[in-house]
Amino acid sequence: LVEVDQKLENCLKNTDKNVIQLDCIEEAIELYEKEINVLYTSICDAIKDKNHKKQFIAAQKQWNKFKLKEYEMIDGYIKNPVLTNTFNVLTSHSKLQILRDRTGNLMDYYSVIKL
Repeated sequence: LVEVDQKLENCLKNTDKNVIQLDCIEEAIELYEKEINVLYTSICDAIKDKNHKKQFIAAQKQWNKFKLKEYEMIDGYIKNPVLTNTFNVLTSHSKLQILRDRTGNLMDYYSVIKL
């Protein structure tokens, strides 16, 4: 989490152009997506109980559906091509926050499983 956020912060502080800021956020979104996939695989590998593994997989699938619906809402109702890039940067932050939160959850789950 810290590494991705630090990279994003460095990218954002080096520009005041909204288009470049949007690129910075999109890169952070991609990095969080990758981290979620790595954590998902690690957690699946670490869970020994088949029922718990099934529950985790089902929960992750439901979370992914939630994420896609949130993205749809953000893109359809909040993000608006008529609005300024500043507003679009803010809405991209909403997507980023969804991923940041899930990454934190998965990191917590993994640390508990590894105890």
